[in-house]
Amino acid sequence: MDNKIPKIKDRVLQIAKYKAISYETFFPKIGMTYGNFKGEAKKTPLNSDTIGNILSIYPEINSDWLITGKGEMIKSGIVDNDDKVQRIPLVPASALASKNFIGVQINGYEIEHYFTIPVLKERVDFIVQIEGESMFPTYENGTYLACKAIEIIDFKWEQAYLITVNHAPMLKRLLPSVNKGNLLCRSDNPKHRDFEIKKEDITSLAKILASIRLE
Repeated sequence: MDNKIPKIKDRVLQIAKYKAISYETFFPKIGMTYGNFKGEAKKTPLNSDTIGNILSIYPEINSDWLITGKGEMIKSGIVDNDDKVQRIPLVPASALASKNFIGVQINGYEIEHYFTIPVLKERVDFIVQIEGESMFPTYENGTYLACKAIEIIDFKWEQAYLITVNHAPMLKRLLPSVNKGNLLCRSDNPKHRDFEIKKEDITSLAKILASIRLE
């Protein structure tokens, strides 16, 4: 039981990060201090009053996620009450390679930051920063991609997707293959050759909704 106690406190800290609230403001609001989340004090479980207080102040927070870590942080269909726009988690590329990553269930990973993109009306599941030049000039090294997880049956030929194959992430365009059960992966950079993957080896697929490039 003890090794599970810190996890709920880590999730409480994640709420503060999600809401972009300083600890000086956040902890008094929920009736605690940062000292309760450091050192040996971190091993002390939260009482039911504190949990109830958090869920009362932030009704959009999923109680199952807070208590058990299962599911998503924000209740399905709930819009953040603070600004009425999506707060989109930025996840490290390493999270995409995890065997537990399936597109939308990312709450267990270390979230580096949150973005808001008000003009995007479609749900965005996560943002990731890409590395490499395989999709240059369409997507340059360091570009941030706003992604939405989709089912493999929903993809369209020749569009760019963030794909994980056997949990290894890549950004490619998908084309038909002459080999049954295979898909052809193509880069926009002509220096990179086409290659084939087995459709059954795709562990997640994400549609690109927007790209953000910093000059």
